[in-house]
This record gives sequence, C-alpha cells and structure tokens, in this order.
Amino acid sequence: MHYLSFRKWEDRSLRYRNFIDALVNQLRQNNPKLVVIYEHHWTLRSNRQINRIAGSVVGFVLLWVFKCVRGVNSAWIPIIAGRMMRVIGPWLRGQRVARANLIAAFPNKPTREIDSILSGMWDNIGRMTAEYARLENIWNFQAADPATSRIVIESDTMARVTKLQSHGGPVLCFGAHLANWEIPALAAKAFGLKSAMIYRQPDSTPIAKEILLLRETVMGSLIPTRPGAAWKIRNALRRGCMIGMLVDQHSVGGVDAIFFGRPCKVNATLGRLARQFDCPIQGARAIRLPDGRFRLELTDPLALPRDDDGRINVAATMQKITFVIEEWVREHPEQWLWFHRRWRR
Repeated sequence: MHYLSFRKWEDRSLRYRNFIDALVNQLRQNNPKLVVIYEHHWTLRSNRQINRIAGSVVGFVLLWVFKCVRGVNSAWIPIIAGRMMRVIGPWLRGQRVARANLIAAFPNKPTREIDSILSGMWDNIGRMTAEYARLENIWNFQAADPATSRIVIESDTMARVTKLQSHGGPVLCFGAHLANWEIPALAAKAFGLKSAMIYRQPDSTPIAKEILLLRETVMGSLIPTRPGAAWKIRNALRRGCMIGMLVDQHSVGGVDAIFFGRPCKVNATLGRLARQFDCPIQGARAIRLPDGRFRLELTDPLALPRDDDGRINVAATMQKITFVIEEWVREHPEQWLWFHRRWRR
C-alpha cells in the first residue's frame, strides 16, 4: 500500500511483484543455480513471533520500572540510573555501533578518551530515562533566584525567547538528542509560546501511552510522525505556532548532507516548511551541567540560503542545520546518542 495523501492509498502489489520477477530473472542469468524462497521460512516466522512476545514482556517490565521510579521523588534517582547504565551499557548491542561511530567521527582521539565518551553517553541515557519518569518536575526556572533554579538561561537566550513571545508568526525550531532533549519543549510551554512538537512514538505501546500522558500535561500540542502529520503541521504554522523537531537521525528519503565529514541522510521537513511559509529557523538545546542542572540555549534565526529565485534552498538549509548540530555534538560528545546508525552509505 502506497500513501498518496490524507486517507488516500494505492495498492501497488502487482507492480511490485512484476519488479521482483524481473529482478529474479536477471539474477538467474548470472547464477542459474540461484535459489529463491517466495514464502517466509519457518525460522523467520518463529523469530518474528519470539520478538513480538519479547517486546511485549520487555515493555511491561519497563512500564513497571517506570511506575516505580515515578513513585520516588528523589534527586538521587537519575544519578543512580546513570551509574547503573555506565555498567550495563557496554554490554548492550549499541556499544559496538557507538564505538565505531566515535572512531569515525574523531579518528585522532585516543582509545581512553573514546571510552570516556562512551561511558558518559550511557550515564546520560540512564539519567534521561529516570528523568522521563518525573518529567513534570524537570522544569524549575527561577528568574528571580538563579541559584535555586534547575534551569540556567543566559541573558542572550532570554532575549531571544522574549523576541519569540512577541513574534506572532510561524517559527521552526530544530533540536538534537543531546542531554535531556525534552527541555526545549518544556520551555516553550512554560514561556507561553504557541507550539507543536513532532515526535516519534516509542516501540513499546505501554511505555508510549505513559510518556504521551506525561508530555500532554507539560508540553504544547503533540504531532506524531504518521500519515496525516504534514496536514497538522501546516495547519499549526498557519495559526502562527512554533514547530519543534529533532533532526539528528537518519531519514529514509531525506536529502544528502555532510555530518562529521561523512555523507548522511537528513529529514528535509523543516527546510520544505521554511520554503513554503518563508519563516525563520532557530535551534534549541539543553546542556547537562555537572551539578545536576541544565543550561538552555536558543540560537539566533539562521541566515537561510536561497536559490536564484529568492526562495529558500531546502538542501542547503538542512546542511546548515546539520553543521550547527555537529558543532553542538563536538562541544559535548558524551551527551549525544552515538549508538544510532547515523551514516548508512
């Protein structure tokens, strides 16, 4: 089934089968002994069933842990979770991918420094997981008493937030999976900005429902990445909302960009929306500080590259955003998710 537009799908099964038959015929010309299995092998079926059952079991276990953590309001929980992940993380499958990505991104870093970044990455993931359970308690910004505020906002970022509050038109905001990446969305709601955040639902349905309930209470509107999302995003921009989106992961069908000197695919949604609505794009991130606090930063509107017709160049815009994210990751590499397969060439 091929998605055409809202509530419109096209069945392309026959054309797909014709393509497969033509491909098999070409392969057999080079290899007459080629064996083609058109039906799912019993091992594939059994593995799929096992993965489905295991996913459900893991989901309910995580949900139980999630509820237990929610029942304990202590500043030590994220610290304990971070230390646990420093021990558990290196034994997980993502460790191998993360190490390979780090070596490719920083070929001149010694092994000891790579190990330190990996350990810090797992620590950040543990803390982030624990913080999710108490998401409604993270935002604690006290402008009158910065010493007791958990969120640190410098004067230049505060000035940009004030401009956003009086902007009145659509704005696009990008972020990355750095530190606690939910904090910019919490800030938008706290400062009274009309906002809508694009998000991908977790694979575990029980956890997805709990997180969605938490997000709905402390954030603005939420738009899941599924059919019909583009229609909701455009309506939100027409109402003068700020659209927030994380753009630091691989996107099938995205535009080409360079990240740490290597080609990758970037979701071009923000660039296309900026071209259509001719609205500004700003970056937002949170930096985890050693004392358990976070510093919130908001960039100035980017100078967006334009083509000969004066319209925003989508590919060049996404490359500029990617360079900003690369600079963020270089500043605090231990706070980024290195185990994601960002480069797939």
